Amino acid sequence: MPRRKQKSDNGVYCRKYRQKIQLKRLQSRNFDKKLRKKEASRKVVYRAKRKQQETVSSASTTTISRNDLRKIEGLQRRRQNTAKLKLEKDQLQNSNKQLQKGNRKLKEQLASLRLSLSSSSSPQETTTNSAATISPSKLFLSKQSIRNKFGINLSNQNLPSTRTTTISRELADAIDQFLNDDEITRMSQNKDNIVDGKQVRFLLNHLINIHQKFIMETRYECSYSTFTRHIPSYIISPKPSDWGTCLCMTCLNPQLKSERINQLKNVNPLLNYLSSLLTNDLTSIINDEKTVNEILEELHRLKAETFMITYVEWIKRKSEKK
Repeated sequence: MPRRKQKSDNGVYCRKYRQKIQLKRLQSRNFDKKLRKKEASRKVVYRAKRKQQETVSSASTTTISRNDLRKIEGLQRRRQNTAKLKLEKDQLQNSNKQLQKGNRKLKEQLASLRLSLSSSSSPQETTTNSAATISPSKLFLSKQSIRNKFGINLSNQNLPSTRTTTISRELADAIDQFLNDDEITRMSQNKDNIVDGKQVRFLLNHLINIHQKFIMETRYECSYSTFTRHIPSYIISPKPSDWGTCLCMTCLNPQLKSERINQLKNVNPLLNYLSSLLTNDLTSIINDEKTVNEILEELHRLKAETFMITYVEWIKRKSEKK
């Protein structure tokens, strides 16, 4: 039984050792202070080691999953969104307050303006209880004071005159009557082609030439913009597919060719000079020999080029007799 004796001896030794230390601590203060410092330092070292062990064990054991990361990101995003919404709410509230203040000021100004107007328009009672009329000078002064105080002009000089409206109506009627002429426009063959309750009419020439003809034949002098503004909605510029039948016009095919060249000049820069020679009015070109020669020379020069121009033209066909 030697082991049990050793254990009992150790216990007795430890007990006696503790009793001795307690006696020493009671007898000397210096020894007590030194012993406390040793115990405190030992505890600090022990706690530090314990913390290191806990951090290592937690880092090794804990693993964050993707779902947890998504939850954390979602929380952060929600917090940011709520903060933004709060800021926007505060800004809207501040702007609303400012608008309410401005509205109150405007209401006060309007009320004061009404009072001043009512006071200026109300008859002044005299001692004889007779209503005295306000002199025009007082009215002028009151209007001027209102203008200076509130920045409101009470004069009638900005009202539209009746003369301009009557002139515009007369001009619109004249343009409508002029454009309904068969030499200027031609009625569509399709009877179902109706705009604003009227059958569509096609222009037989460019608007620039029609505008010049309108000025020459009528007594009205108006700009091109006002002329186009008063054109009725049922009068339109036609496309080659809109006619349906040939109108026996001699200059229709050359006009179609010149329009096609003007359309293709942006795509092919070689046609710029030719398009500049081909103006809207072909009759004026035919009468000018110089421009005709220049057009022929340019066409002869363009024959050497390899590009193609596609266009639409009218072809005469003999009717087959049955």
